[in-house]
Amino acid sequence: MKTILLLTILMLASNLLQAQKSVILADMEFRIRNSSSEVIWFGLEKGDRIEFEVNVYDSATLRSVAFSEYEAGDIFKEINPTHISKKNIDIVHRGIYYFTLTQAGFLAGKRFGNIKVYRYPASEASQNFNTTVYWKTVTDTVWYNETEIILDHIDTISESIVMQHIVLGKRNKDNRAVINFSIPDSTQHWSWFIVAGSDGDMTYNGLNESMSETNAIVRNQGLMTYIALGGKIGYTLKPGSSYVNAGFTDSTSIADKFLLSGYVSDSIMKKAAVYTGSQSDTIYKPMSILLLNNTRKKSFVFVYITAVKTKDIFISKTVEKFRIEETQVPYLQQ
Repeated sequence: MKTILLLTILMLASNLLQAQKSVILADMEFRIRNSSSEVIWFGLEKGDRIEFEVNVYDSATLRSVAFSEYEAGDIFKEINPTHISKKNIDIVHRGIYYFTLTQAGFLAGKRFGNIKVYRYPASEASQNFNTTVYWKTVTDTVWYNETEIILDHIDTISESIVMQHIVLGKRNKDNRAVINFSIPDSTQHWSWFIVAGSDGDMTYNGLNESMSETNAIVRNQGLMTYIALGGKIGYTLKPGSSYVNAGFTDSTSIADKFLLSGYVSDSIMKKAAVYTGSQSDTIYKPMSILLLNNTRKKSFVFVYITAVKTKDIFISKTVEKFRIEETQVPYLQQ
């Protein structure tokens, strides 16, 4: 008796389902190119049943036919079908579903065929369920890591080129001197510090020591590097300070003529107790310092020249970045 009752209930349920009018979701021809696919979207209600069939013309096959739920994976998939006849699938909950007809292989050729999809609503109440899938643009921030080469620090390398003490006489035959030097090819800046007087070294060392208390470059790299990088210094002359005429030339003939005759153009020479400066437009060839004592007493001169180059030190660093992406997202209007 229980068995008969159960069969009766099942038959009534089956008849009720069949009584619901089917809705045609798709009845369309398709043409699929090599290595491409056709996607057909639907919205379906809980309790719906779909029935579909696929025919590929000329006895050809597709790579695959799949029926899937959006963001949930495949529900049905058949590989290399020529014909799929009246396949039924029950829908367990409301959502977005889609068919994917795929043709693979560069040399496989196009495929032509037809697909028909019918929907059997679960009840009269869901007969008019809107199966259209709509699309909206969603903006999302995507974070990612990227390796960059960035400047970590700059090394400053200093090289002393000249550190010399010269004594200039008061007579024409010994009141001049020439110091020859060369700037290394890799130099970016070079500086000079020329000071007259027997205590010239004390003047230089005193400036270096006093400025190192407040100036990080002088403290870490020295006074000559500071001057080479464009730094300025201040000093107070003592009464009766000694003076010297000093100048630079890259001409060997001018330096030789100066040593022989003491003659040199006034435009080259500078008269000063302390003569400092720097040069960035480096001339990579031998140069000369011309020193001349025009006083009536012996003169002491201290000469310092330093070449400076900088080297950029780079490191590899992982940097977190982001980009704004716009994505098309399907939705139902229910």
